[in-house]
Amino acid sequence: MTQSDKHDNTFSPEKRNLLEIALQEGGGIDIEIYERRKNQEFIGNPFTLPTPSSEDKERLEQYGVIFHAQVDNDPYFQYVTLPEDWSKQEVQGHNHQSQLIDEQGNVLAKMFYKAVPYDYFAKIELIE
Repeated sequence: MTQSDKHDNTFSPEKRNLLEIALQEGGGIDIEIYERRKNQEFIGNPFTLPTPSSEDKERLEQYGVIFHAQVDNDPYFQYVTLPEDWSKQEVQGHNHQSQLIDEQGNVLAKMFYKAVPYDYFAKIELIE
């Protein structure tokens, strides 16, 4: 399985249309449940990070993160290779927030991911 096979954080135009139609027609989609599920998928995927600022990208590269291509049709995400034993963890009680954790358990960055197509956004901020 390639990195691109494992990325499902984004919406293709087809997925956007289906969600928008379901919302317009009262399709019973619970946005909070949807957001929580998409954030859990993001956290479980070690091959993507939100696209950082150039300064944060440089610092992450110094820590050993390898940046690959931007995710197709999604300027908010980059394919990455994280250093061994790094992980992403959710922030309890916050559907849109997660953290980047190093091998020693230190929180290196805060991440925010809002998955709904009408308000789609992701960012990463390193902790000083």
